[in-house]
Amino acid sequence: MFQAALDHSQAGIAIAKAPGGELLYVNESALNIRGADKEKIVNGIGIDQYVSSWQILHFDGTPYKSEEVPLTRAILFGEFCTEEFLVKRPDQENRIVWANAAPIKNDRGEIIYGIVVFLDITDRKKAEQENTVSRMRLDISHRIATMPDATEKDISDFILEKMLDLSGSDIGFIGYVSPDEKKMIIHNWSNSAMAECAIHEKPITFPIDQAGIWGEPIRNREPVIINDYNEYHPSKNGYPEGHVHISRFMAVPVFDGERIVAVSAVGNKPIAYQEHDPRQLMILMESWWKQIQKLRWKKDKETLQAKMSQAQKMESIGSLAGGIAHDFNNILFPIVGLSEMMLADFPPGSPEHYDAQQIFKAGTRGRELVQQILSFSRQSEHQPIPVHIQKILKEVLKLCRATIPADITIQQDLQTDCNSVMADPTQIHQIAMNLITNAYHAVEPAGGTITVKLQEVDFNHEDDPAVHLASGRYAVLSVSDTGTGIDPVVMNKIFDPYFTTKEKERGTGLGLATVFSIVKTHGGDIRVHSDIGKGATFRVYLPLLEKVQESQTEKEMTPLPTGTEHILLVDDETSIVHLETQMLERLGYQTSSFTGSRDALAAFKTEPSRFDLVITDMNMPNMNGMQVAAELIAIRPDIPIIVCTGFSERINSKKADALGIRGLLMKPVGMKDLALKVREVLDSLSK
Repeated sequence: MFQAALDHSQAGIAIAKAPGGELLYVNESALNIRGADKEKIVNGIGIDQYVSSWQILHFDGTPYKSEEVPLTRAILFGEFCTEEFLVKRPDQENRIVWANAAPIKNDRGEIIYGIVVFLDITDRKKAEQENTVSRMRLDISHRIATMPDATEKDISDFILEKMLDLSGSDIGFIGYVSPDEKKMIIHNWSNSAMAECAIHEKPITFPIDQAGIWGEPIRNREPVIINDYNEYHPSKNGYPEGHVHISRFMAVPVFDGERIVAVSAVGNKPIAYQEHDPRQLMILMESWWKQIQKLRWKKDKETLQAKMSQAQKMESIGSLAGGIAHDFNNILFPIVGLSEMMLADFPPGSPEHYDAQQIFKAGTRGRELVQQILSFSRQSEHQPIPVHIQKILKEVLKLCRATIPADITIQQDLQTDCNSVMADPTQIHQIAMNLITNAYHAVEPAGGTITVKLQEVDFNHEDDPAVHLASGRYAVLSVSDTGTGIDPVVMNKIFDPYFTTKEKERGTGLGLATVFSIVKTHGGDIRVHSDIGKGATFRVYLPLLEKVQESQTEKEMTPLPTGTEHILLVDDETSIVHLETQMLERLGYQTSSFTGSRDALAAFKTEPSRFDLVITDMNMPNMNGMQVAAELIAIRPDIPIIVCTGFSERINSKKADALGIRGLLMKPVGMKDLALKVREVLDSLSK
């Protein structure tokens, strides 16, 4: 019974004779744990051979000496001892073994035998670690749930400490991997590593093909373990002077499907890393990545909601602006039209001519302002036209001066004869506003000076290859401030979307990204120079147009085209009908004017051939301009029609062409615009 109990015990049992340690008995379970044939073990071998043949290792990877083995200590020193150690197996992973050894003595107290009972506890240890990881994952989920404002760095710092706890390591890092898996960007270093590292400017980006051992988990797509960092490894490049010392190293890839998204690494564990350690770390990092994805999903959702909200606001603003524009343009119409006619009536140089000129300029400026507001509010496609930047800058500086506190000085040095650039005026306005606003935020805490300059320059690419422009002539807009300057660490990120150093309420991270996009779209470049504590300067280069022939004066002096045709005029505003009638009659045309669309339509039906042209307002009660045009064309398909509009999303050039409308005029209509458009449409009929 005793023999059967020994032979069939699931625990490994070995008995050795004192004092030489010759093995007398080893059961089957011990042989299975040992991984060798009985003939090789039980053959009267001594204790030294026994120890060396078993390849018993400490957890740091160093081999046991004979006198350290539990069975030896029981035989030689009479110790009762319990210990855990590693048994190196040539055919599989190392096994973790628990052993309990005791001496067997005779009646005289002499040690005659030693017995050891041992168990393979590898699976149990793995299960314990799995439970530890599971508890950590629950703890992580709970902790993150109580951190509603946690950033990716907050979560990663928390996980990093858990990595060190789980693996028993002293240092560690988490690095993101680029989508093409060609670069690794270190996102978090453990505090212990940062404290030991003496490198002043720590690199954070590493090309994988040059990353040495750090890149092995990505290149091979599997974990890497190095338990002696001094040993040769084909991928090791060493590390620079001042880097934290590394004695052991373990790194694992973090997968999202088939793609590696990150690398997690730990180092300097007091004992050796084991084959099962990477698995535990990978499980933990899978949990980390899920949390990061949840955070990003939440942010993306919030960003999308913010964009939708902004889009709804812009849509509302656009609708509101459209209604305001219609009424405001109707107010501006007589101001612009009457002042333009007064300019023709009063002799140049007279006080009346000067006054009329000021009224006309003010009305024209109001018209341009309305168009700019409409263009921005409805987010329309941008149409590049020849633009004098200095004119836009003057408007922007007036606006900024009204909103920036008086203790902040705004200086300007604008070249008044700077040639035009081909650009969208609204986008040039955006560039100036964003750069000046950034400068204001830089000087706001302590006050200071903002300087805005504009000048033409001849640029030679060979003189400054850093500016990515072809040689030629450029308009250079520079905005300088005397603020705190830009930290060199973030200099290469300032044009990234959503990157900002401002408080949450002060910046979206889109201002400079928008400026960069606009400048590049216009074939230009932007350069930044900054000194900490001395401020920053942004220089925007935009290509200049060729000099335009100075024929504008001649054009203004050219007499307006006239005619004698009969025009049907309809607008629901009495003052506008009266003004347009005056304009047309001054130009020689006959007019039939109506303030109601149905009355105008009835007059046309009575005698369609009487009229040579129809001019109709777009927004009118009962029937709008498009409906009037459709009715008129149904009666007489060849009738030319011009539609006047201040703002309407229902009419544009394409829609007008499709309906057979020959021309569009934007309110408020000046006499010159009216004369040119009427003659253009009428003359096109004879071609």
